[in-house]
Amino acid sequence: MKWDVMSQVGALLKSKSPSNPLANFNVQALIGTAQTADDWHTYARAFHKTGVLDGGKPVYDGYLIKEGGGPGAVNRCGGQIAQDDPRRQFRNVGVPVVFVVTQNYVPRLSSIRREDSDQAGDQFRLYEIPGASHLNQFPYRYMPAAKDQSITGSPALGMEWPYNYECDQHEPMSDFPEIYLVNAMFYNLDEWIRKGTPPPRASRIELINSGTPRASFVDDANGNSTGGLRTPFVDVAAAKYVPSMTGANRQCGDIGYKVPFSMGKMEALYGNYQNYESKVLEGIDRLVADRWMLQPDADKLKAEVRSAGK
Repeated sequence: MKWDVMSQVGALLKSKSPSNPLANFNVQALIGTAQTADDWHTYARAFHKTGVLDGGKPVYDGYLIKEGGGPGAVNRCGGQIAQDDPRRQFRNVGVPVVFVVTQNYVPRLSSIRREDSDQAGDQFRLYEIPGASHLNQFPYRYMPAAKDQSITGSPALGMEWPYNYECDQHEPMSDFPEIYLVNAMFYNLDEWIRKGTPPPRASRIELINSGTPRASFVDDANGNSTGGLRTPFVDVAAAKYVPSMTGANRQCGDIGYKVPFSMGKMEALYGNYQNYESKVLEGIDRLVADRWMLQPDADKLKAEVRSAGK
């Protein structure tokens, strides 16, 4: 079964076997992670405690799981567990778990929200990111050029319409820089695993009718969601971030976009670009100080902000 494969691959990466591609490295910890994370949801809950090495230590020392639909069936004959089943929550996994949820997944996963914990064996953080979407521009920036993709015989994936799915909003995909937040989450999780340093905590995105199919966001005066892991991209906003497009294809619900503010609104909010820039730079510095962003990523973002004002 694939669950055995996940354990076996992890065990191999920690071994001194000559077939281990990391055999020449000092592997101190192994993190189970994925973006579309249904399998990791299931593995962490149902198989982590059976995936052990000689001596009883776990194969995986922690998990960073981004969204997904929650735990699934453990075999093809099994069914999905109910939405209100307590087994859908991450509890007592045995190692630190960081669960990252972008805004468009928050309502559908609000039924498995739980409190953060530093208790041994039940170490857990939930990070909900207002303004962020499951799909944004960042992965597509590193794809081969459309010409090179076409040479392989595969249809080119465009920047705006991933997977060739047409959605109703003809807006560019969101450029919300959640990748920089996730980079820091990996760093903090590694510190938690190897040094016992707990990562920071964040509030939950504010919802009306949380945990129900009617869950909806509470927006601020600029149309961005309140609560959650706060960043200057929504607190010193230059745009309204819309977490989901609409369209006949279900994939549209994973794609976010933004509606930039008019010059008139920006002047009403900040007076001039220098004031706006100063507030954003201060916000980025706070992210670093509060351990939500690594300094190299902050420097990159600050350079982009300063460049945009020239």
